[in-house]
Order: sequence, then C-alpha cells, then structure tokens
Amino acid sequence: MRKTTVARAGLAFATFAATLAVVAPVAEADTARRGACLTVVNNTPHAIRITMNTTPIGNEPGWSYTIPGRARQTLIDAGGNNLLSPDGNWDISGPGGHWWFDDKMLQGACNGTWNYTVN
Repeated sequence: MRKTTVARAGLAFATFAATLAVVAPVAEADTARRGACLTVVNNTPHAIRITMNTTPIGNEPGWSYTIPGRARQTLIDAGGNNLLSPDGNWDISGPGGHWWFDDKMLQGACNGTWNYTVN
C-alpha cells in the first residue's frame, strides 16, 4: 500500500511539473520590447471583457474593452491610437487564455505585439 501512495504522489508531481514546463516559456517574455501593442483574439462565440492593469503609454489604467465573439482586435485608445506597453509586457484581467509574442507586427507605432487568445 505504501508503494501505491508513493507512486501516486510521484505521478501527481510529474503532472504538475509538466504543466509548469508548458507555462514557463510564456512567463519569461524575453522577446517583448517597450511599445508592444496588444491584440486580443476571441475564439469563443460570446463577447468577452478585458480590463487593463498595465498603464499604457499616454493612456489610463483600468480601461475595459468588450471583444465580440469570433473577433480579433488590436486595442486602441479613444483617439484611435494603438495602446503601447511601457515595458514590453501586458497585465490584463479577463477570461483565461494564452499569450504569444509576434515580433514581426510592426504596424504603426507597434514594436511587436502581444496576442492574447481566448478559446
């Protein structure tokens, strides 16, 4: 019985470690640069709400955006300017999703863009 408990604990730890290995590269964000834009991809059929925790360059924190279902939207301010990250990273509140950085998206003032995808 003791070996079974040890085996279960080992299996649980291995599963936990594998989960961390998948998350770790996203958390590092080595490629992000100051002035990165933010694009939200909503692959769900329902609208989602995203709230800014980061204070974008020239803008206010706490702005909320509603992204329609099945839509891709690069976030802009009231003046139509892309939101730009002060340090190359973004901190937002919203439904769970995953991040990936596109260093080739250099449109307008964007110095790359962080894409946040909600499935």
